[in-house]
Amino acid sequence: MEEYEVVYTKSDKVVLDIGLKDEDGIIGRWSDYCKHTPRYSTKGHWHHSGIFISKRRWEKISLNTPTDEICYILGIPYYVKKKEKKNYMKQLLDTYRRLRRKDG
Repeated sequence: MEEYEVVYTKSDKVVLDIGLKDEDGIIGRWSDYCKHTPRYSTKGHWHHSGIFISKRRWEKISLNTPTDEICYILGIPYYVKKKEKKNYMKQLLDTYRRLRRKDG
């Protein structure tokens, strides 16, 4: 069975939407109310998750399931952590300061 990559869009706070990228575009989350395969445009900024699953598994996981639960099931962080970004910048500044002290 062929597997495809899970992709998602996000804001600066959370994952907004999630889908499965196949050869025809991006398959959205399944719903009992949808009578056809839900599709998204590949336009926009979709992030690669590095997680590959089959279309059958995607349908089972995403059927009537909100984005945050799908993220939890697949191990994709739903919330964007601001602290990590600040810590990264702090580490970068600390490294810069240490290098300046060594040079001076």
